[in-house]
Amino acid sequence: MTPNLIVSPAIKFPVEAATRIADEINDILKNKSSIRIALSGGNTPRAVNKELVKHDIDWSKVNLYWGDERMVPHTNIDSNYRMNHDSLINCIKQQPMGIYAIPYNKSSEMAAELYDNILHESLGDDLKIDIILLGMGDDGHIASLFPGQKYDDSRFAVASISPKIPANRVSLSLPFIAKAAKIFVMINGNTKAERIADVLNGKSDVPAAKLYRLRPDIIWLLDSAAAHCLTMPG
Repeated sequence: MTPNLIVSPAIKFPVEAATRIADEINDILKNKSSIRIALSGGNTPRAVNKELVKHDIDWSKVNLYWGDERMVPHTNIDSNYRMNHDSLINCIKQQPMGIYAIPYNKSSEMAAELYDNILHESLGDDLKIDIILLGMGDDGHIASLFPGQKYDDSRFAVASISPKIPANRVSLSLPFIAKAAKIFVMINGNTKAERIADVLNGKSDVPAAKLYRLRPDIIWLLDSAAAHCLTMPG
């Protein structure tokens, strides 16, 4: 399968990634009265968020969800909710239609169960997200789904243990992510170049590779550093 790659110069990556995502949001809103978007955590999405808020998007028609969360209070510097609140929600002129953050709880299992219920109750009949935004770690993890761990694929949201602190996490499950209408994976930096090359060449079994096998139409948004190990057509 040929990957759906959009490669940008590193200096332009946040701007061009945000433009591609904004265009997709507005295309969907031409045919739907509202949209459901799952946000990512991490430094790459933070930079993209800061460009995304500059686009003309009717945020009053947007319902926001989260792809994963760390079990820390939403005011904590490590919280994915806080990152997206500070870089996106707090920077737009309109209040989103809905904000469905992953609950903080000392028990990631309990928080995952709560979020699973929230997803079932809020998503409507088709029970899927319109756009999921993801990053990829150096180890090939997506959301908070890590290599070598087993998850309950019957759930929409699952508890997870990260090798890095804060360890206790909640993540959307792989099958649920794969149901999304559109999936964007944002990757920048040369530390991920060999990993993404292995994923796209079918030489890996990390979570990013598993998602790619389930959804070969993923849109990979890469900067030139992350793409430098790829063999590009032509």
